[in-house]
This record gives sequence, C-alpha cells and structure tokens, in this order.
Amino acid sequence: MRTANRIAALLLGLVLLAAGVLMIVEVVAVAVRGEPWPLPLQGLYDTLTTTTAADTSFLVVSIAVGVVGLIVLLSQVRPWPPHQVAVNAARPDETWWMARRSVERRMAAAADRVTSVGGTRASVRGSRQNWRVRVAGRGPTEQHDAVADAVRRELGSLDAPPDTGLSVRLRPGRVA
Repeated sequence: MRTANRIAALLLGLVLLAAGVLMIVEVVAVAVRGEPWPLPLQGLYDTLTTTTAADTSFLVVSIAVGVVGLIVLLSQVRPWPPHQVAVNAARPDETWWMARRSVERRMAAAADRVTSVGGTRASVRGSRQNWRVRVAGRGPTEQHDAVADAVRRELGSLDAPPDTGLSVRLRPGRVA
C-alpha cells in the first residue's frame, strides 16, 4: 500500500503544481494584457456562478469526491502489517530487526520440511515488537503438532520472543 500511496501523492503533487503554474500564468497574463490567455475564464466564471447544489452534475461530482475520500481514509486507518519485526526482544539492551517477509518465508519453509505437509504459507501480523505468526498449508491434521514444533524451533533459531503467538491450520489435501 505504501507504493500506491506514494504514486497517489506524486500524482496529486503534480496536479497541484500544474494548477499553481497555470494560475501564475493566468495572473501574469491578466496583469500584462488585461485578458486571460490559456483558459477562457469568463466561460468558467459563468458556469460556476449559475451552478446550484441541486444540479445533477454537481451532485454526482460531490458524491464521487466523498466516496474517494472515504476510501482513502479507510485504507489509511486499516492496520497494516509491520515491515520489520523484533527478533530478539528478550534482550532489552539490544534489539535486532528482521524483515517481515523473511520471517514469513522461514516459517513457511520450516513447516514445509515436515513430512507430508506442503503448500504452506505464513503471515506475520501485529506490531513491530509484539507480533504473531499464522501458518496455513495442506497436509494431514495429525501433523498439526509436528508443524507447530517445527515453526517454534525456527522461531527459537531467530531468537524470537517466547510468547510469540502461533496459529497453525492444515487442510487435508494431496501434497506433491
């Protein structure tokens, strides 16, 4: 989402910059020549002074702007997963950070090493200091404890906090 935010901010910035430059050109053209140059401002002025809140076009544009604003607001309020997580939070004097995706890959690989388990995906959620792991894959449900132990061992090798939450879900299915 950060990439989408950066692209949206860049586009908004470019639009505002272009509008600012256009307004400067308009002001200079009116000051020098007495009439606007790039835009027909009189037609725009007439349209804006005759438009009322009851006009259909005004209503449609207002609703569209409101919906876009709500979507942007809700997308920013949503809690996004952290980019980095603390992996040795047990030591208060020093903290090591690891990329969330690297932790997810290592947890999925640890679960895939368990016999007859495959197609495993792991996700890390929570805050940077207090995070939890969800592991989902295909395999017999009898392997649930073996997968949980394998992932716990991998968490231990990362020196992850001992209270790191772990959720394992196995769906029955064939593993190649």
